Amino acid sequence: ATTAPRAERHRSNIYDRRNVEFLLWEQLDFAKHAGDDREALALTLDAAEALVETHANADAAADAQEPTWDAATGRVSLPASTKAFVDAQRDGGFPLMGAATEDGGLGLSFTAASAVNSVVSCGATSGIAGFYALTHCAANLIKAHGTPQQKDAFLAPLVEGRWTGTMALSEPHAGSSLSDLYAKAKRVETGRSDEYRLQGQKMWTSGYDHDLSENIVHLVLAKIDADDTPSGARGISLFIVPKLLEDGSPNDIALNGLNHKLGQRGLPNSYWTLGENDACVGYLVGEAPHTGLAQMFTMMNEMRVAVGLHAACCGVRGLCESLLYA
Repeated sequence: ATTAPRAERHRSNIYDRRNVEFLLWEQLDFAKHAGDDREALALTLDAAEALVETHANADAAADAQEPTWDAATGRVSLPASTKAFVDAQRDGGFPLMGAATEDGGLGLSFTAASAVNSVVSCGATSGIAGFYALTHCAANLIKAHGTPQQKDAFLAPLVEGRWTGTMALSEPHAGSSLSDLYAKAKRVETGRSDEYRLQGQKMWTSGYDHDLSENIVHLVLAKIDADDTPSGARGISLFIVPKLLEDGSPNDIALNGLNHKLGQRGLPNSYWTLGENDACVGYLVGEAPHTGLAQMFTMMNEMRVAVGLHAACCGVRGLCESLLYA
């Protein structure tokens, strides 16, 4: 498939290239947002196809071998093929695609980046492309709402894919009922006006722990432990909680266990604790208390689009496999 002329590469077992090109350049509503450099975008689509074809075994391996957790060492293990795929994704510059050029990204439009991501998603139906989907959305949240100091510390490593990101909303007793969160944050005097100590538990966090990146940045909803904190959802704040602190030491967070899933098994889903030793460091996003839910919607809404795209791509992959089988 990789050596055939583009005009002939209309169907593979992964995705329908002709359909992608039709949507990008022959439908005017899409074409006006795809960018002016058609040849460069075509080459990027080629690169995405080469990525998933080269690492075609990673998808099946991730589905067959769900992540494991060694409670003695605290280590989450993934198949070696998952790490090879994510490394190739980062080395190929894919995390940079949708990021703005002023942030070190490639500046592709949302439409163009979505087209490329659709190819990757069609080839990674097990969820192994989800690490950088979450990371891109976490970077965009920090860019939109973080302080200059927070942007300087976290934005570049996330954009470059050296660090990964997560979103931590739900708790064991509170799935979508975020007004019932128990997680608390206490202000501490350390010389930083945005620094707090967090305590609580989080559930259903995708990508909480792994060995695929240098650091993992968690965006955590919690309520400030203060008399003036409003009740319910109005009292929710948002905190940046890195796995590793600035000096390289581990933050006070701990994995309690992995959730077993029927699908998307390549992306570990976790139940975890913050502040068992009263030392979990978190930074109040934007130094803006009680605005956490509104801030988190920046990431939530973008992830909804990403998840919807991935769901559609799983359907496309199934169709392509079925057509070739038939």
